[in-house]
Amino acid sequence: MAKFTFEWGPGVRAKIKPGDAAKEFERIRKKRGRLSPATILAEARSKTAKLHREFEWNDRAAAETYRKDQARRLLNGLREIEVVRGKSQEPRRVYVRQESGDNGGIYVPIKVVPQGDPTLAVLQDAIEDLEGWVGRYADLREQLGNGFDSVQKAVKTLICRLNRVKNRKAG
Repeated sequence: MAKFTFEWGPGVRAKIKPGDAAKEFERIRKKRGRLSPATILAEARSKTAKLHREFEWNDRAAAETYRKDQARRLLNGLREIEVVRGKSQEPRRVYVRQESGDNGGIYVPIKVVPQGDPTLAVLQDAIEDLEGWVGRYADLREQLGNGFDSVQKAVKTLICRLNRVKNRKAG
């Protein structure tokens, strides 16, 4: 019989060890007959629950964090469509995140990012987004075929570009 170990994917910050979380998720699935965010939350409410510390239970703080996530999604999701001679062009992002030392950065209009010199934060965001996609869909690599390989190649290209920008700024 195969033996498995567990790890957290990119961007996951958790206090609980991955293996302990996997066991707890399985316990919840068996107890409740299914596993969903709602069943996990229901089981985690008790202060003695293994997953309790993974959640913000202060409703005011949790609500503020949630609203910030909503604002982030709005900023990241807004697209502008230029209309040239009556024909709509491809939609493109309006704002991008730049590091500012101000709790993760600020958003600036993409038009102020110099074309030939994207900022480190913009490149880093693109790399993180694509690496997240690769991590989420790695199990479907065979079904996605060339598309998956193309995304991995794009990540490598962006990492090279990021390193060139870093070297240019350092030199």
